[in-house]
Amino acid sequence: MGAVGFVLLIACGNVSNLLLARGAARARELAVRSALGAGQGRLVRQLFTESLVLGAVSAAAGVALAWMCIGVLIARAPQGVPRLDQARIDGTALGFAVGLAVVCSIVFGLVPAWRASRTDINTTLKESIRGAGSRGARDIVRSMLIGAEVALALVLLVGAGLLIRSAIETARVSPGFDPRGVYSARFSLPQTKYATPEAVLHAAEAIHDGVANVPGVRRAAVASNVPGVGTFSNGLVPEGEAPVTENVRQSMARFVSPGYFEAMGIPILKGRDFTPADRAGAPLVMIVNQSLARRLWPNQDPVGRRVMGSAPESDNPAATAKVVIGVVPDLHFDGPAAPTDLEFYQPLAQLDETAWGWTRRTLFIVARTTADPSSLGPAVRRVISSVDPAVPLFSERTMEQRMAATLETARFNTMLLVVLGIVGLLLSGVGIYGVVAYFASQRTAEIGIRMALGASRGTVLKLVVAQAARPVVLGIAAGAICAAFSSQVLASQLVNVRPTDPVTFAAVAAVLLVVALCAALVPARRAAGLSPTHALQSGE
Repeated sequence: MGAVGFVLLIACGNVSNLLLARGAARARELAVRSALGAGQGRLVRQLFTESLVLGAVSAAAGVALAWMCIGVLIARAPQGVPRLDQARIDGTALGFAVGLAVVCSIVFGLVPAWRASRTDINTTLKESIRGAGSRGARDIVRSMLIGAEVALALVLLVGAGLLIRSAIETARVSPGFDPRGVYSARFSLPQTKYATPEAVLHAAEAIHDGVANVPGVRRAAVASNVPGVGTFSNGLVPEGEAPVTENVRQSMARFVSPGYFEAMGIPILKGRDFTPADRAGAPLVMIVNQSLARRLWPNQDPVGRRVMGSAPESDNPAATAKVVIGVVPDLHFDGPAAPTDLEFYQPLAQLDETAWGWTRRTLFIVARTTADPSSLGPAVRRVISSVDPAVPLFSERTMEQRMAATLETARFNTMLLVVLGIVGLLLSGVGIYGVVAYFASQRTAEIGIRMALGASRGTVLKLVVAQAARPVVLGIAAGAICAAFSSQVLASQLVNVRPTDPVTFAAVAAVLLVVALCAALVPARRAAGLSPTHALQSGE
């Protein structure tokens, strides 16, 4: 919304600037009308009506463009946006657009109309048409509007640049596992039929064994969660510390079957993986990630150490303590752009009824295959149907698709901000072109005299471009200050990029300078190409 508002302000500043220039160019016409009896109010109404007509025509064109583009926008939007399929240009949206156009026409058309109507009849009629109103406060207002446009465009482009750099950095981040060739899907065991942990475990192991025997499957596993899907947390306390609040390390829990780490391509950095022997009645075990190991036992080997839950199930915490048997890397569980968490893994076969309640008996089957993972669905459905036809299979996706989905929102935001930034840049370029062209036309007579007195074409070119460069440079400076604050809003979406990244700021400033220079050079070259005789004879 902020970016859209900036684009709107740039467009309004552009129109105000051009209306000011148009009003100055019509100074003699307005002076004649005033001399013939038209009052200031009537002149204001005339100019004001013209700006309203301009706003109405622009609103109609904008609604038509929105109607054509809304389908593309919906198609590119990330999953999970509420009621996105119902988005359309209805009466409310149309009324808002028209109302906004009218308000903008009133606010940004009133000042140019009022200034254009305040002409001194005698002075204006004595001056040439193009000489009228070419100096003083009006030039300052136009320059300020150009500076404001450039500043707003820089804020937009800095935001887009930061998100683009973040996307580049995100592509370099390793998720901590290998998502290639991994199929995943979710199944839910009805609690009425699978009331006990033994019944749930038996069904899960039967599904696991069936999928593991599907041709092309290298390794299969069952897990409570997979990357890209949220989970629940639990507090841990290392053995030897009291289970009080200040000693609790809140960590994310994952419950998995043996072979999960191999199926997901997660290396075991220390210790060992779970085995079928890690079952109920055997010593309780867990695997922790690097961050949790450092948090619980800084600068120590975690393998072989014991961990208790923050809310022990019995009066003897040591009886429910779990032994750390391995360490795995930190995973970007919610996508490369998300930070890593403190995580631990427990074998499904050692879960009690409370932990099974946390899973709601809904689990994931994952399988690493040598074939296309997206083609594994029919075989997995046959396996589950053979175990229990009433068990549903849903949320079938490859692991690469799940990881891509975690970046959908960031990519969509980047795309929107880039598009809005480009629109703002183009509007600023058009505004600079229009104002420089007007300034050059106002100084044509002066340019003719300079060239008649020996000024070279290059000198004239520098004169015209320098007049445009001043507000552009000031706008870039002001925009950089504003962007340093506004970019903090994007901090949570940036990966390995600071909100005040100097490379992005410098690149955006350079782009704006180049665009401004190109926009100013066209009218400047036209002015420098005039012959002194023609300029002086035309009275410009």
